[in-house]
Amino acid sequence: MKVQVITPIYNESELLPYFLRHYRYVDNIIFLYDNDTTDNTLKVISKHKKCNVSILPFDFKDGLDDTFLVNISNRIINESAFDYSICVDADELIFFEDYCKGKLSIRFKDFINETKQDYYDAAIFSVYPHGTEKPVPDSNKPIWESRKFGHLDNLHIKPCIVKNGIGLSHIEGKHLLKKNGKIIPKTNDDYDMLGIHLNNLNLEFAKKRRFERFNRISQHNRDNNFGNQYYQYDEKEIELEFEKKYDKLW
Repeated sequence: MKVQVITPIYNESELLPYFLRHYRYVDNIIFLYDNDTTDNTLKVISKHKKCNVSILPFDFKDGLDDTFLVNISNRIINESAFDYSICVDADELIFFEDYCKGKLSIRFKDFINETKQDYYDAAIFSVYPHGTEKPVPDSNKPIWESRKFGHLDNLHIKPCIVKNGIGLSHIEGKHLLKKNGKIIPKTNDDYDMLGIHLNNLNLEFAKKRRFERFNRISQHNRDNNFGNQYYQYDEKEIELEFEKKYDKLW
C-alpha cells in the first residue's frame, strides 16, 4: 500500500518543520506550491531529507481561490497510482489513537491496512500555547507533547483521508465529499481520528497568518463565502481568543 499527502502551501516556512516531521511515514508529499510565496518555504523543504517530496507550482489568477485548489487536489486523487491520499492544509496534523499500544500514532499505513475504509473523517481542533508552554514548540518532538490545551467545543470534522481512483472528490473547504458527482451526506458526528489545527502556534503567528490570507482572498471566494474564517477577526478579537481558558487535551 502507498499513501500520499496533498497540501497547498503559501509562506509556510514556520509550520513546515512540524508538518514534515508529522507526515514522515507516508510514501510521498505533494506540495501545491503557490508561486506568490515570499518566504523560504522551498529552502525548508529542501533541507528535510526524511520525506519524499513533489512540488507542483501554480499561479492564482485573482488571489486565493478554493475552487481552483480543490480541483487540482481532486485530479490528483483520481489519477494517482497511490492507494490513498491524505488531504490536509499545512496547519493540520492528523493522527489516531493506537488502542493496542495505548498511545497516539501517526503510522497511517498501519491504520489503513487494518481498517480499509473508502475515506476517514478527522475531528480537528485548534490548540493554543498555555502557561509554561513555549511560544515556538520543539519541531523534533510530537506536537501533542508541547501543545496540551485546545478548543474542544469547536471541532471541524473533515474527510481527510480518501481512497484514490474510486470516484471520490472533495468540495470547496474539504468538509464534504462527493462520489461520482453526488455529495455524501453526513449522518452524525462520528469520526475516525483526531487532528490538531496549528494555525495558532503563538499569538503573533496567528495574527500574521490570518491577515496575510485575508488580504489575498479572491473575489470568487468572497462571492461564495469560502474561507470565511479569515473574515471574522480583528486584532483585538484574536488577542481575546488567546486569553480564553481551554480544555486539557491529554
